[in-house]
Amino acid sequence: MPQYQPIKTRHGILRGREALVLQRLEYVTQSLKLEAILNLEYTSEGGFGLEQCFFEFSGVRVWSVTHLDDFQGNLSSSYDEVHGSLWQQTAVTDSTRVRQYQVLCMDEVLEVLCERASLKIRAG
Repeated sequence: MPQYQPIKTRHGILRGREALVLQRLEYVTQSLKLEAILNLEYTSEGGFGLEQCFFEFSGVRVWSVTHLDDFQGNLSSSYDEVHGSLWQQTAVTDSTRVRQYQVLCMDEVLEVLCERASLKIRAG
């Protein structure tokens, strides 16, 4: 059974579907970039207002986007590293170099197997 490890940001843990609204998704040669709006009310540190955030996944092996209503995984955090998933074990041959991440947005869930991930948040 996969283990979901929430990733702490400068605003703490991003909590649930209301935290992120996906604005843009771009994939170019093993690099996946997401632009989203972060609602600070749905973070563990609390707050008010909206901020722009940019996720970047590099060394991407495989990724998927699922409509939230069709998703079967963990929905408690908006940004997780996933450990021990069957998908990671079977989708790539070099699973020791690849990490799995999940980004939960208002209407969709992105799952990605890649080498590195980063998140930049800036005041909107």
